[in-house]
Amino acid sequence: MDKTLSHESLMDGARKFAHLALEAHRDGDEEVFVLHAGVSFERLMKAALAHANPMLLMEPGVHKEPWLLRFAGVTPVKAPKKDSDLDRPLRTISASQALALTRTAGWLSQHDELDKLIELRNGVAHLGHSKSESSDILAIFARATNQLLDHLHHAQYEYWVDWKPVIEISINDRMEKLEREVRRQVEQARHRYQEQVSKLPDSAVSALQAESYTFPQSLRDSLRGVDLTLGKALCPACLNQAVVAFKGKSFELGEREQREAAFMTLGCMVCQLSLKGLTALGIADVDLMETDIPGVEYPIFEDIFAEISLDEVTAVDYNQWPLDEMAEAVEEDEPLIMAPPSEPE
Repeated sequence: MDKTLSHESLMDGARKFAHLALEAHRDGDEEVFVLHAGVSFERLMKAALAHANPMLLMEPGVHKEPWLLRFAGVTPVKAPKKDSDLDRPLRTISASQALALTRTAGWLSQHDELDKLIELRNGVAHLGHSKSESSDILAIFARATNQLLDHLHHAQYEYWVDWKPVIEISINDRMEKLEREVRRQVEQARHRYQEQVSKLPDSAVSALQAESYTFPQSLRDSLRGVDLTLGKALCPACLNQAVVAFKGKSFELGEREQREAAFMTLGCMVCQLSLKGLTALGIADVDLMETDIPGVEYPIFEDIFAEISLDEVTAVDYNQWPLDEMAEAVEEDEPLIMAPPSEPE
């Protein structure tokens, strides 16, 4: 059988373009996403048809012997004439024809959202890009793909691999639209970060994590004279330090209500995650009270100091603290944990 018509070859191509489509969606390139998603879906439909019978891929009305032999996987004994049909590239049915056949076979639903996916793909390939404002094309693509994978008894995880969490979020109808979009955005940023660090040595990853909370000097200079406070918080996607921007001065941001009213945006320089709005922060499980803001004392510190009596504080002999270890910890930017000095023997 011609390798291009084999079930395995078509499956490999469908998986390849599916991953390319998800990368494009992650990076915000909708035009490339739609094109690759359409190609992937077309190849997966043809893989299902080839699995049943490769002859189903043959264009209607094409009945010449060489074509019949090639689609049937038969090698002709008689040598073909020069410029015969055997020398020409195989032409299979179109995506629309493949969709009609898979629907007739009962492998896909009759919902017109699948036609929209094919139309968008054709629009990008032939006429130019046209955005779809009403439908979540990724969800349509994911659901239809999973339907065909289930029909073929092909494990979804083996097909999507590390994109599986993004797919599960995209087709989860129990989530509201905003929640689905935010959770998908976080998962895509996590995927981007993992893809980046997988190509770096461990030492480079450690350096990247250590310098994750950085701000370009040019941007710092442009913010001079602006009532804007920058803090840092744990990024919900890559767990590095993300920048959190507030309107106003730092001394005005001690209470939760003040921080929520002043919050502008959260952005991670490492995984490129960007969250705006308190609702998005809540969905991503980011607590503004855990944001480290320069010049703001946390209430927890005040509570601890209030529980220590004056006599206990003045009774401590500070000469017994391990000053050398404290200095090293500060230089290495490590958390400093001090225990009370031991009693002299």
